[in-house]
Amino acid sequence: MPGAFRNRCAVAACLFYAARLIVAVRCREQESIAAFERLPPEQYRTAWVLCCVGKAHAECADYVSAEESYSLARTVCPHHLAGLEHYSTALWHLKKDAALAYLAHEVIMLDRLSPAAWCIVGNCFSLQREHEAAQRAFARAQALDVECTYAYTLAGHEYFAAEDWEQAKRSYRVATALDARHYNAWYGLGAVFMKTEKFDIAEFHFLKALKINPRSSVLYCCLGQALHAQGKLDDAMQSLNLAVQLDSRNPLARYERANVLVSLGALQEALAELTALKDVAPREASVYVLMSKVYKKLKQPSMASLYAGTGADLGGAKEQHKEEDGEEQESVAEV
Repeated sequence: MPGAFRNRCAVAACLFYAARLIVAVRCREQESIAAFERLPPEQYRTAWVLCCVGKAHAECADYVSAEESYSLARTVCPHHLAGLEHYSTALWHLKKDAALAYLAHEVIMLDRLSPAAWCIVGNCFSLQREHEAAQRAFARAQALDVECTYAYTLAGHEYFAAEDWEQAKRSYRVATALDARHYNAWYGLGAVFMKTEKFDIAEFHFLKALKINPRSSVLYCCLGQALHAQGKLDDAMQSLNLAVQLDSRNPLARYERANVLVSLGALQEALAELTALKDVAPREASVYVLMSKVYKKLKQPSMASLYAGTGADLGGAKEQHKEEDGEEQESVAEV
């Protein structure tokens, strides 16, 4: 008996420690995953634990692993609903519309009065670009639970996609009022202020988010963009270096780092960064457009034309015009 009791105490302690890392601290996801994996198999293969592991993977932007954990949780306990809204967000990022539609159908059949179920339905409509239907679903989730923070955040994302900046700000602010540590909403506010070109206010909100989750590559990348827009090039480079260090797979961070290197005049370094990035994202038009700009500055017109043409073929005409407009403005400023 004493041995069995000690084993149960050890399992409970492990569960408490792992849950505290992912719920209370919210920035030590890898540690929480490792702690959960130390559980005995019969405890690990439970819906609650697997959903926690899935959420931790999603927080790290590892949506493939998140999907695997949530899918296993659904297999273990098909009636478990708690936390599946984060599963739907992982499927949204993976663009798995069929899987998300099936999940939405299943959860609504299980419980039409679950806020999580309506968040999932909203994400399903969002992926299909049916913004109004998505908003109605998120509003339904809010009506069922006025303190459902995630429903307000998802609504904010939907308003953001529809370029309704005021409504997006209202939704994000409700989310932060309900949970001051909900860094996703602070990030959303920063993104809105970036779009409205209030870069100093965007920087403030990204820093708020980073205080809560200082291990997010995405947040450091966004902060780098805000700093770059304000001309704080050294600070921007530092932030983007951290973003790449935290997640070397983050292509946007590497692209933005190349952008800052161009602004610093480090053209060869920028070109090396873009060449490596081109191999990772061979169909990203903006990479070729920026490479064209770098070659133009290096007085290599043939290479500039080659990459400009490739960028245009991939749909980068708008980026090309923006780069040209930017160069005209730089010329005017120099004059």
